[in-house]
Amino acid sequence: MQTLPALLLLLSFATAANAADPPAPQGSDAAPRATFAFHSAFLMNLHHFLYDMAVHKDKLTGLAWHAKPNQKEMAALQNAIAFYRARYADKSLLHDPAMTAIKRALTLDDAIRSASGRGLPAELTAPLNRAAPVYARCLWPAHDRSNRDWIAAVRKLDGAYGAAIQAGIERHLGAPFPVSAIRDDVVFDTGTRQGAYTDDQIVMPSSRSEYQDLAALEMLYHEASHTTVTAALEAALDARLKAAGRDRDADLWHVAQFYTVGAVTREVLAQSARLPYVPYADKRGLYAGHWAPFMPAIEAGWVPHMQGKLDLAAAADVMVSSLPPARAEETLSAVKDVASSWLVSMDGGDYGKSWDEASTFLKHDFSREYAQSTFQSLRGPLGQLVTRTFLSGELIKVPDGDCFHLQFNSRFTNEEAVIETVELLREKTGEWKVSLWAQRPAKRN
Repeated sequence: MQTLPALLLLLSFATAANAADPPAPQGSDAAPRATFAFHSAFLMNLHHFLYDMAVHKDKLTGLAWHAKPNQKEMAALQNAIAFYRARYADKSLLHDPAMTAIKRALTLDDAIRSASGRGLPAELTAPLNRAAPVYARCLWPAHDRSNRDWIAAVRKLDGAYGAAIQAGIERHLGAPFPVSAIRDDVVFDTGTRQGAYTDDQIVMPSSRSEYQDLAALEMLYHEASHTTVTAALEAALDARLKAAGRDRDADLWHVAQFYTVGAVTREVLAQSARLPYVPYADKRGLYAGHWAPFMPAIEAGWVPHMQGKLDLAAAADVMVSSLPPARAEETLSAVKDVASSWLVSMDGGDYGKSWDEASTFLKHDFSREYAQSTFQSLRGPLGQLVTRTFLSGELIKVPDGDCFHLQFNSRFTNEEAVIETVELLREKTGEWKVSLWAQRPAKRN
């Protein structure tokens, strides 16, 4: 990976070369240039920091503090994290309406530090306000610096190469970027496996290694293309899948999106500045791993489309025709069986076995001893299982693979109404393994 000074030096040479040899002028009907409104907002960062600490229970002890908190400050942070763990740790930042509402309420000027009067849930305002001065003194200077360094670097890259990357993406995906500026909230970390996430607003982590240097440019345009640019591709694939009697498959268009943005970024960097670049998905082995079943469809339909040999509708037809048949082990029924079997160990108090049978992701984050202690503290007080009823299941798409989010309505001898959340990741072997278990009291009417 190139260092930032070396990258910026190459960038200055590339910019000078572009100035000396400008591209051919575009016609008056050229698409408007995509623009970004970058923010390093205090409250947005505090929210994601608390979510990150709530999800990753061991992370607080290993933080690099700008200023070490005193005992009272640490207690304030721990209380806020405990609140997030109880209320939000099992919720998706992108898909859960409550988390989206919180993000919208925190879409504020960068300098605002009080959560009061922002339209937040009443019970959230106090924990944020108590944690804010601690975060401001002990972590924010370093986090803000990381964010602003990332913004400065990606702005230079976008100025040099963004127009060409935008044009290539729009040409292949068949839809334009938004005319208005896209808000990009840069936070130190999001706390999610997938890193960045986007609806009509981007939330981007500045501290992750896979989002640095030239990769920052690809991921900026990847996330931005989630706003409007994939709409035509999604519609074409959905129509063809429906005609073929198959369910909608978000993985297929997402793989094509990753492939397109990565290939365009690599081509532009090679042609404009002779910069070698390995796209994000190639570097992380996604096409050879979790997305391998989709690659025949990409090669048969999408690559010819990018070469100008097939229009979008024809490419969608070829891609759907090239998909493998649905596999039984990928169905919701099979995932429910894995989750139910895992919960038997939890119900029996065999928390070591629960860790043994969990995903590599969970094992990477938590030692066996820590997981046993945590499971005991959360599951033990509930008592014996009385009934457990399946409520819902949702397939969540993440860059590192497939994730099923399941919820159960359960009764125990010591708690009559509990919502249990179980998330499962598909391992490289194809097996589904539990990556998260959480419980909270069910809302009573």
